[in-house]
Amino acid sequence: MKCRKCFRDLTAYLEGTLGPEAQAGVERHLDECKECRGFAEFLRDNYFLAAEEYRVEPAPFFFTRVKARLESVTETTANSSWRVILQPAFFSLLLLLGIYSGIRLGSTLNPGSRDRLTAERFVPWINELETEPIENFLMN
Repeated sequence: MKCRKCFRDLTAYLEGTLGPEAQAGVERHLDECKECRGFAEFLRDNYFLAAEEYRVEPAPFFFTRVKARLESVTETTANSSWRVILQPAFFSLLLLLGIYSGIRLGSTLNPGSRDRLTAERFVPWINELETEPIENFLMN
């Protein structure tokens, strides 16, 4: 095992989360390499000091309060099952009603505009290129 791989696996080795083969490989490398062994001892001392310093004890009755809150959430969830179904249905119905009323309102505002648009579509536009060729225009 190379020093780089040992450094990468050293934290997991100290925590005891390495697999048996990798742990044996790190131990063999630490027996052979003096630099890695010194770094492992330094890391072990500082790692356990930091772990002891930052250990936080939970407040009394913490787990009881969490359990009570979880039970109250499940009770309110069971009571609001109709709300979960009815709320999207209501807003979907409201959206469809708005679309329908918009279509109806748009068609009743100006009933003659549809006939005017269809009449304009068939009116031939004046093609200026046919009346005067582009060469005459560029030559003048």
